Amino acid sequence: MQEVSESGSGELTLYLSKQRRGDAPAFDIRSLADFEITDKASRRAFVRNALEHDFRCVKIILNKPNVPPKAEIEQAIDRLVRLSSVRSERLKVDFENLIAIGDVVDVTGLVEDVWFEEPDSLI
Repeated sequence: MQEVSESGSGELTLYLSKQRRGDAPAFDIRSLADFEITDKASRRAFVRNALEHDFRCVKIILNKPNVPPKAEIEQAIDRLVRLSSVRSERLKVDFENLIAIGDVVDVTGLVEDVWFEEPDSLI
């Protein structure tokens, strides 16, 4: 979020692995963000283990929101007569506290293709 505040945008690659907890109807979800990777060996170990289970790789792309001035937001929300006053006040606070908007893109297929072709170049 600091990168978004300073430069207006930011990206994060997140590696995810979902594994069943024994015979229980529950799962462990492990994650590794690109900034947490200290060396190729730790990334290689995580990815090799993850590929044996349910593996996903997502890219999170964030941008500073282009929020209209507070007065415009309040006027627009006040026009929504169907909302209770409590809900409209909560909506105003939500807009005031909005610090970023973004997308989550599943890039698993792209990443798996590269790893299977050249495992030592990216892992």
